[in-house]
Amino acid sequence: MALERGDSIYLSVINGKLAKKVNTKTPTSVERTNKNNKVVNEELYKSLSGSLVKLEERNHAEYGDSMRIFIKDDVMYCIELPFDSQYATAFLKTLPSVDLSKPIVFAPGEKKENEKVNQSIFLKQNGEWLKRYYSKDSAHRLPEPKMKKVRGKEEWDYTEVNDFLYKEVFLVVKGKLEAIAAGDDLPF
Repeated sequence: MALERGDSIYLSVINGKLAKKVNTKTPTSVERTNKNNKVVNEELYKSLSGSLVKLEERNHAEYGDSMRIFIKDDVMYCIELPFDSQYATAFLKTLPSVDLSKPIVFAPGEKKENEKVNQSIFLKQNGEWLKRYYSKDSAHRLPEPKMKKVRGKEEWDYTEVNDFLYKEVFLVVKGKLEAIAAGDDLPF
């Protein structure tokens, strides 16, 4: 089966759906041209249910830094998200709301408004969609993005926000999952 290494099924998030690459066209696959101008076939899914069991970092010279999210149900699934994506930011803003001892539903989404595309990850637990731990409406605050000039044009710089989410959420939850996998008795 395509995109299987070891015992994991590898998924990516494309246009608000989970995508599993397949070698040849199947009755349920769709064809698209990827950013490298290569035609690929993928099976698309709305969501994935299971237990969040591991987070990993992946550094790739061509594709950049990404996180791997491992969710186990009857098999192990690995979802890869670029760290600098709206999907990763949404996931990390919600992740502290997750009870790591219970299964989750992982559901990507994409909404187009005018010419802007908003991408997100939604997490559900115990039949309820989880609220973002970090949001404008919560008591938990992120560093503010900074306005900077790039080639004479003003744009937002999210470096401090992304660093905070990496250090205070990704690495912390990664450590908790590693401790759970090792059988450590944690006080949280």
